[in-house]
Amino acid sequence: MLIKSKKIILFFIVIFMCSFLYSCVDEPYIEHIKMPYTAFQVANFISNTENVTINIKDPADNSILVGGVSLAYGSKNSYSDISSGARIVEIKDPAGNVLYSNEVTFGSYDESIIMFFGAYDENPDLSSIAPINIFNGATYLDDYFPPADSSIVAFVNASYTDGINDPYTFRNVILENTATGEIDTVIFNADIPTREYSRAVVKNGNYNMKFVNIAAAVETEITSGDVNISSGKLSFVIMCGMRDNESVSAFNENPVNSRSK
Repeated sequence: MLIKSKKIILFFIVIFMCSFLYSCVDEPYIEHIKMPYTAFQVANFISNTENVTINIKDPADNSILVGGVSLAYGSKNSYSDISSGARIVEIKDPAGNVLYSNEVTFGSYDESIIMFFGAYDENPDLSSIAPINIFNGATYLDDYFPPADSSIVAFVNASYTDGINDPYTFRNVILENTATGEIDTVIFNADIPTREYSRAVVKNGNYNMKFVNIAAAVETEITSGDVNISSGKLSFVIMCGMRDNESVSAFNENPVNSRSK
């Protein structure tokens, strides 16, 4: 009986020692895989709709990733993060009618403003709503910080075309400093598509900015507007609106500090 009791005690001692030794061994740490993300804003410049609601969905299951973004014409939301990749952007009017529903690619570690332009038509062939993705740098770099006395300005051509009229194929932006009278010109590439943008570093101040079309060496003003350029900002000067009734809209944005991947 004593021998049997000793065997039982020895068995439990062995079990205890094995458990103790196992607990002293460090388990390997497996770091979670970080998913690439995009820091983004959306802006509404759809010409014939005053207010829209934007939902961004996962194309795999149609689940809403970012929802209920309500934007008046000419406005944008604050920066949000979303996992990068192809996402469905759905735009609705106040009555709930779907004006636009298509995939838009959100680039890995991009910081961007996605502006929606054009106009809605019940005839899909005439509906011209489309996005332009304005890249504002990588989220992990401070690569779009302007000089102290200037702004990095994106000049955006959001001229609406109804699918029948030819888009403007070449244009410049003429900047006149209203205080000094100094004039500069920003040249757009001759082969850009209907919606595109060009960038330039512009010193702070008040400007009259004219978007002009150039055809057969003849310069024709499309539209103009007074714009304030603020130091240390990212600025956006947008030619928007219906064809032959364009206007100039502008806003300033603070550069976003870098973050780790």
